[in-house]
Amino acid sequence: MTFHPDVASGRAGLGEPLTLNSVTVRYGETTALDDLTLNVDAGEIVAIVGPSGSGKSTLLRSIAGLETIETGQILLGDRDLATVATHRRWVGLMFQDNALFPHLTVADNVAYGLVHGSSRLQPAGRRASGAVESRVAEMLGLVGLEDFGSRPVQGLSGGEAQRVALARALAPEPGLLMLDEPLGSLDRALREELTIELRSLLNELGQTAVHVTHDQGEAFAIADRVAVLIGGSLRRVGPPEKVWLEPGSVEVAQFLGHRNIWSVSVESGQDATILRWGHRTLGEVGPATKAGRYIAVVPEQSLTLARGRAAAIEVVVDRVAFTRQGFEVECHSEGDDDHARGAAGPRPVWFLAEERLHPGDRVGLSLDLNRLHLLQT
Repeated sequence: MTFHPDVASGRAGLGEPLTLNSVTVRYGETTALDDLTLNVDAGEIVAIVGPSGSGKSTLLRSIAGLETIETGQILLGDRDLATVATHRRWVGLMFQDNALFPHLTVADNVAYGLVHGSSRLQPAGRRASGAVESRVAEMLGLVGLEDFGSRPVQGLSGGEAQRVALARALAPEPGLLMLDEPLGSLDRALREELTIELRSLLNELGQTAVHVTHDQGEAFAIADRVAVLIGGSLRRVGPPEKVWLEPGSVEVAQFLGHRNIWSVSVESGQDATILRWGHRTLGEVGPATKAGRYIAVVPEQSLTLARGRAAAIEVVVDRVAFTRQGFEVECHSEGDDDHARGAAGPRPVWFLAEERLHPGDRVGLSLDLNRLHLLQT
């Protein structure tokens, strides 16, 4: 069962740009959103990630009109939403629990916003029954549920229920679609399948979307840009690959799951500019890199077994676990300098191997310096 964006009525590209200017939300003494500014282009998908309590849900609720902002401005297209009621903001919502009405059929759930709400194309209110039926059929075809209209929602699988919820959110032709952990309740295989299909569908429709999720893999797969929200502030915004490879701060790197965060130095020599980790020479870096102390974010994929090549570092294997990406290896670099040791002993080094290693193995690792991200201290 797949989405079918080709069945849309030709009104694709209706997504509106979203602008948040210096938005602040407070709950008493607690600042939930702190002077937050974000621009989402028409037809763009932006995923919001962040730890629990970072303000992700508050952000969605503020855009939807379910939360009062203390200062700032929220624009959808050229409309200031400050005085616009929730049901007239032309915003579609899709939640993890799908929030379908259990007493209504699939078709009646999809039609609900058309009958009881408003849209940009028909802001005055109710549509003629024939137009509603036509739009419902179109939306069910869009999400691959053409023959499900008369079914009760209680008998749907998790994936089918989420498709109905998506059809309902898209039916009124919203300027913005907001997705709050929409796939979080599904099993992994189905979640990964629907993530790719959902991105394809939203792109084909030209639908502007803000997607909130705890699943970073889902965020990276679905989004044109990823925004990292920590403590109510946006700490990093950019294309998924750039946010991952260039997190911009230790705080963001740690949140994203980078574990190799090293204190390094750059030394300018007569013939080359050298990167060092303690007494180890890791390699040459570009001459544009200034000498001094840095924090290096080293993705695990940038470290590989040397296999006869010159090794940047020698390590001893401590633990090995198999993952779908390969063997995840935790090891430590032998040495007595402060940079390779922490308060509890040698600092761990993490990398992915294609073959199983064993605790106690001594191996050499090559380092791809092009994938290393330096942060000034």
